[in-house]
Amino acid sequence: MLSNIIYEAEEQKAIQIIGFKKVLKKYFLSKAKKVRNMNNITYRILSFIFYSCIFYNEKIKNINFNYLSNFYYEDSKEDCSILKILIDSWNILSEELFKRDIDNIQIFINMIIPDISKLIIENSNAMTESEVRNNFEELCNQIIERAINNYTNYYPVYINNNKEILQINDDTIKSILQETTNFNNLSKDDYPLIQYFYAASYPSYEGFYKEFYSLQDNLKYPVLANYLKSTQENSEKIKLLQNFHLINPLITYSLEKYSNKISRKEAKEIIIKNELENDKYMKKLFINFKKGWKNIYQKLSNYDCSGKLPEMFIEENKCLSYILNDYHENNYGKYISTVYKDFITYQNEIYYFKISRK
Repeated sequence: MLSNIIYEAEEQKAIQIIGFKKVLKKYFLSKAKKVRNMNNITYRILSFIFYSCIFYNEKIKNINFNYLSNFYYEDSKEDCSILKILIDSWNILSEELFKRDIDNIQIFINMIIPDISKLIIENSNAMTESEVRNNFEELCNQIIERAINNYTNYYPVYINNNKEILQINDDTIKSILQETTNFNNLSKDDYPLIQYFYAASYPSYEGFYKEFYSLQDNLKYPVLANYLKSTQENSEKIKLLQNFHLINPLITYSLEKYSNKISRKEAKEIIIKNELENDKYMKKLFINFKKGWKNIYQKLSNYDCSGKLPEMFIEENKCLSYILNDYHENNYGKYISTVYKDFITYQNEIYYFKISRK
């Protein structure tokens, strides 16, 4: 019985649809999904090119606003846009390339675009047959893999060529003003005070990550090592934790303001919008809260055995009880209880090794 179900599922997966097919956002962003015989980087590159074309046509008004929704996520809300999908694609592509030791996505794109664009332009097939599509995607795979393998050699050549094209030298006024100069190469005699006139250069996350793990004694810094490890293995949990500073100020302020002053029943009868009109400070906190809540409300875990709460975007027209912590009753304040449970759980997971030693 199970084997029959698996067989039918595989048959359904093998069915290819001509044209564009809308998918759920969660599926599109999944790094585990397999798209035919393409590697994940090839799939992300081709997706990015596709949505870039849609975005360009949107800007030159070749596509009207109503028709654009055909290219949104299947479960998209009213705040979706082609640009947001492009940003999602870019972020995932950056993460996937970083796993292959490529930390500059712009340079990598410059490497592959000539060959990819030539392949697309010279393609005369209608792409209606699966074999033709598979051949095209395999050629794209080869271009991507070749570029990944040659990236280390290409990087310095690209930088030098770029400087020559722009006629940028370290000791020109233009390069100094544009801060493209390597200030360490400037003569201290000619520029004795130059260090006071440029911003300090801090390493990127990717640069710091590489530098840190190149140290032989990096385990001497267990908290930092475990945090960096978690950013790679538990990136979704880290992203959720990053919203704590947006959410917590409103919740603590609301608890102090309303605790022991109104009942749960009264809180359900008060609209958040009305409270914000009379409290400018709370209104400011709520703006940040919405930014954070928007990032996480679809990713909350189960609070208890009662099951997963339905997705709820908390906004001004909701009742006050939604922002007052309460784990006794489903819905309402249980959303806040759930997100705090997740905050605490994920933070403890990151530092569990330290706690367990004590």
